[in-house]
Amino acid sequence: MDQKIIKFLKKNKELFQAPEDQIDWEQIYKLALNDFKDSLGKFTEFWLDRNIHLENYLKELPECFLRKCNNIKEFKIPHSITSIGKKAFYGCTSLTNIVIPISVIMIGNSAFEDCDSLTSVVIPDSVTNIGNYAFYGCISLTSMTIPDSVKSIGNYAFCYCGENLVINYNGTKAQFRTLTNGVFRSTYYTCHCADGDIVKKR
Repeated sequence: MDQKIIKFLKKNKELFQAPEDQIDWEQIYKLALNDFKDSLGKFTEFWLDRNIHLENYLKELPECFLRKCNNIKEFKIPHSITSIGKKAFYGCTSLTNIVIPISVIMIGNSAFEDCDSLTSVVIPDSVTNIGNYAFYGCISLTSMTIPDSVKSIGNYAFCYCGENLVINYNGTKAQFRTLTNGVFRSTYYTCHCADGDIVKKR
């Protein structure tokens, strides 16, 4: 039986081709981080289908990691990851569940923007910074945990996230108001803080 031949193209120019069983997929993915950034999401999806262990060499999820990959329904971020890059999951409209490990310190700008099927997010105690538009337009969110380890949340990070969001925050109401000024525009929520609840209604 003939082996499947894989071709790699850039702007319709063939870079190289090889039998599938002779390709070093992890090395190719490293090259893709630089040479194919505009379509990195589709590359990543292709690689994950081949059970490549990204945690072996990635310390951060790169920019546009799974951008607009609509077949991804859930994703468990490896424990090797310390930051989630800009637009890493932007527009993953089928994503319903994301697991963020305790290793993550920063969530980048627009990291989960327009993930409109995402229903619940637990941000671990390790996270200190959440970027601009990080969860903008996640209209299906109903539950979120934000730890008091978070010291900075960017502009519009949780705008347009629905009308029934329940937030658990282990700091005080005063801390939450200071932290989230301008962050929840057009989002309506009940936030359970250490010293009581904050309710924002339409």
